[in-house]
Amino acid sequence: MENIELKSNIGTDEVGTGDFFGSIIVVGCFVPNKDINYLNRLGVKDSKELSDEKILKIAPEIMKKFTYVSYELDNLHYNYCVFKQGYNMNEIKA
Repeated sequence: MENIELKSNIGTDEVGTGDFFGSIIVVGCFVPNKDINYLNRLGVKDSKELSDEKILKIAPEIMKKFTYVSYELDNLHYNYCVFKQGYNMNEIKA
């Protein structure tokens, strides 16, 4: 099995529930393999394992250095376009 930390990666994460409570926001970021150690030094790991304070500290550094894209699916489109076409939440987030 190959060590994924030695390869360039695209990572994504999402937040939100759509439907009644709010938008779904998905962000993807490309990280070249030469910069994996940089992220490790910053303390990047699963967002559920980071405090809000830590995220607010490292996010601007990540945003300055790496290519990323974000997408917001607002409630209107979630409820009236995507959901009515039969997609479930996991399919929408993917």
